[in-house]
Amino acid sequence: MSNANKTVELDALEWRAQCSSMNITNHISEPPKQLDVEIVNVTQYDPEWAFTHHTAGVAFFKGKLYAAYSRGYWGEDFPGQQMAISSSENFYKWSEPQVIAPATQGEFGETCIIPNRIGVIDGKLFATYCLCEFDANNFNENGEFDPTLGGGRKDSLWRIYTEDGEHWSEPERISSIGSAVGLWRLQSGRWMGIYGCCASRSDEEQPDGFKWDYTFVDSEKNKNSIARCKAEGGNLTETTWYQSPDGVLHIIRRSDAGYVWNSESYDDGESWTEFYPTRFTADNSQFNFHHLPDGRPIAIGSPDCADGYVWDLFPLNLYTTKDGYHFNKAYTLRNEHYILHQQGYSKGGEYGYMAMCNHDGYLYIFHSRKKEIMELVRVKIEDIE
Repeated sequence: MSNANKTVELDALEWRAQCSSMNITNHISEPPKQLDVEIVNVTQYDPEWAFTHHTAGVAFFKGKLYAAYSRGYWGEDFPGQQMAISSSENFYKWSEPQVIAPATQGEFGETCIIPNRIGVIDGKLFATYCLCEFDANNFNENGEFDPTLGGGRKDSLWRIYTEDGEHWSEPERISSIGSAVGLWRLQSGRWMGIYGCCASRSDEEQPDGFKWDYTFVDSEKNKNSIARCKAEGGNLTETTWYQSPDGVLHIIRRSDAGYVWNSESYDDGESWTEFYPTRFTADNSQFNFHHLPDGRPIAIGSPDCADGYVWDLFPLNLYTTKDGYHFNKAYTLRNEHYILHQQGYSKGGEYGYMAMCNHDGYLYIFHSRKKEIMELVRVKIEDIE
């Protein structure tokens, strides 16, 4: 194929993605229906760890339900932040937090642990996390961490695992590019997760092993996407993903422009298009996408900015779709406010950083409440049309 034909082919794929993105909507014809849910606090307010937030996910392993999350002193992604996990045999009663990835001492101060995901592969419960080491420019003349200084940090991705749910392996460094968000199987049988503009996939020949590869949204495409979003007065940030019934993979990117953006892959995650605006509105929140056991994509998050909820992340809604593009049926999962016990840096947002899993007829939704406690909700999948 000539270079000219390759260019035409690539342009055609970009055009396809741009048109496809405009079909991704959450326009509904009737108000959201309130779902019957069960609710439990996985953690309680702890003044020593008053910033409890990043949701690493929920997983069932050896007869127990595990939920992992971050714990920090008072600010998001500050030195000293760690990764903890709790377990339950019955959903209602949870163990005390077990620290599985503590902060360590770096060259200029404590490191920071940002949990990524937990899951079960190859008979092991594994957890991945990002280890952040801050440079000297993050600390003032008194040696205190100051987020307003705008210092840099070096990130690396690590993995640990357990075979019994209690004793964890020594950390294994995987890469320097973060970790997997939304970890589940592709229609091809491989596992995949997304971090930023990177797709993390299990091996094609041995999809249930620990050998993974990485593919990227091209850096120039990413720059173009960011520039176009800025031209509309917005910014592109955190990501999630799903696979539509037609086999297309979608990286969905958070934006403060009032709607999420979409990049697509038509070759099982090997290559990706630029990001294009959808018509799926969002309250500047991290919408998370998932799949029900029958393969239908769903989305959970705060719906739009129309009622002045910007940055409030309220209420928590669930959207369903039949074709993977028109998320046109909505349910309300949670619409109650949490009273904050202790102020903190970048602390707030009613329902934050959701993670989901399916098990034994239930959909589980794990999230933070104003970045102070962790809450788990479950709903019968048969109630979701």
